[in-house]
Amino acid sequence: MGTREARGAAAARGRYGRNALVQGAAAELFKAWAATVRAHGARLDARIVLCLHDELLVHVPIEHSDAVARLLDDCLQEAGYRWASDDSVRFVADIGVLERWSDAKQEVHPNRDPDIS
Repeated sequence: MGTREARGAAAARGRYGRNALVQGAAAELFKAWAATVRAHGARLDARIVLCLHDELLVHVPIEHSDAVARLLDDCLQEAGYRWASDDSVRFVADIGVLERWSDAKQEVHPNRDPDIS
């Protein structure tokens, strides 16, 4: 391997290492958020039914939907405070309340043709 190729390989390893660190940290924060939602949401009969990458799907009785929407943000702030207690990082969640899971596709992709899956 020539010098140029060796430098390119070293740079790629560096990018991979930095990316792994960032993604690993994000995954740990997400787990802390989900665990906090699970613990505090029990009193409102909220159940996490899906964790996917950086999304939580929470099933909750409709009468508790507004309270759980607030709880999701509160739990994110609690997990974020445990992560960075000096307010150097701002944690934001995009929270939507839907009656059924099938409505989420239109909520997330409002311009998508509903006949296309």
